[in-house]
Amino acid sequence: MAAVAAKFRASLESKANEIEAAEKARADGASALPLVASLHKLAGSAGFYAETEIANLAADLECRLDPARNGGSVTRPVAPDIEHLVTLLRTRASES
Repeated sequence: MAAVAAKFRASLESKANEIEAAEKARADGASALPLVASLHKLAGSAGFYAETEIANLAADLECRLDPARNGGSVTRPVAPDIEHLVTLLRTRASES
């Protein structure tokens, strides 16, 4: 199990890049759905590997950005939290 967890942590840099790209596209007017999907996958996998802070932040952002859950509008800014998540992912990746 330790080897699988290490592989997950090693993948966090690419997940950070994916989330950054999806957030930039969303900020430029694209749909939030690719970002929501990335956050959903990250929340589930991080929870499985006991990365609670990552899982909770990703799940919170997913809920805030998902138009099916928020009535089509983001109620508070997400950019600072996405930036925090990306930093956290890169920090965890560097620890592996």
